Amino acid sequence: MKTTLLSLGFAASVAFALPSPQGGSAAEQYRVTHNPVYGNSSQPISALACGGGENGIDTRWNYKTLGDIPNFDKVGAAHVSSYNSPECGGCWYLKYKGNSLYVTAVDNAAGENLFVISDGAIRSLTTVNGVNEGIEKGTVDLDSAYEVDHSYCHLPDPTGNTRTGTDKKSPSTGKKSPTSNNNY
Repeated sequence: MKTTLLSLGFAASVAFALPSPQGGSAAEQYRVTHNPVYGNSSQPISALACGGGENGIDTRWNYKTLGDIPNFDKVGAAHVSSYNSPECGGCWYLKYKGNSLYVTAVDNAAGENLFVISDGAIRSLTTVNGVNEGIEKGTVDLDSAYEVDHSYCHLPDPTGNTRTGTDKKSPSTGKKSPTSNNNY
């Protein structure tokens, strides 16, 4: 497994920001925080966990920097991505208090059920009644998060399939992918 400086450096800061685990809940609780590195369009993908290997974003789609990704700056680290993981480049639907967006996984998050996204993306997702809760609190609990088809993040299917984006189901709820694409 490839460990990046970004992953290691962020692990220490996240450890203090995360709430203690809630026991007894059958549903998974996903969290989101932010890191400005994911808003840097010139950030080399090769420096992230999803750079390199046959499943790397730079290999599958030939994207060399974060700015090359079609839905930049809605990119970040996900709990499922690691070096050469098939989950690299996965598209995730995140929902927070009525706001939602689609995020491309480009790196490994340092915590289970955690997403780390760009400052711009967290502002878009967590601004409620004029208050940006994600920036103010650092880490917030998401209402829901699940993986959807690559097309929602404007990525071509790496397998060459021509799916419409509505056939991939949530790994935690079994729900179908969202049918609207109002905020990517």
